[in-house]
Amino acid sequence: MFCHLLATSDPYLVTADHDVAVILDRAPVAPGHALVIPTGHVPTFDDASPAQLASVTVTAQRLSRGLRSHGIADGALILTNVVVSQSVPHWHCHVVPRHRGDGLRGLLWPRRRYGSDDEVTLWRTTLHALVAPQS
Repeated sequence: MFCHLLATSDPYLVTADHDVAVILDRAPVAPGHALVIPTGHVPTFDDASPAQLASVTVTAQRLSRGLRSHGIADGALILTNVVVSQSVPHWHCHVVPRHRGDGLRGLLWPRRRYGSDDEVTLWRTTLHALVAPQS
């Protein structure tokens, strides 16, 4: 699923380089919910090399810090599944923007699709600015 997306100009693709890509989740827990994925095919977290783990983790941290420092979220939920409940056979890390009092409790929340292409574009542009390499 992700391998194909990385080869296209999908509107949910935030950014991608040689090592890692960021895409918007198509059914986000919260607006701005993103997936950080290694660009090379890695079936599960356990299959990732140390370099792939580092690339994904550093990018997830950059995104989390950016969400907070730009006042977009109070914090972020960072999570990954390993085989059980892993719905896509390509390892990915979820970065879910959180707000105090957002009602998200436990690990299962209702999900919804973005309401419009404009909303997808807004979040893609916003998150791209947060994870783009700083010059």
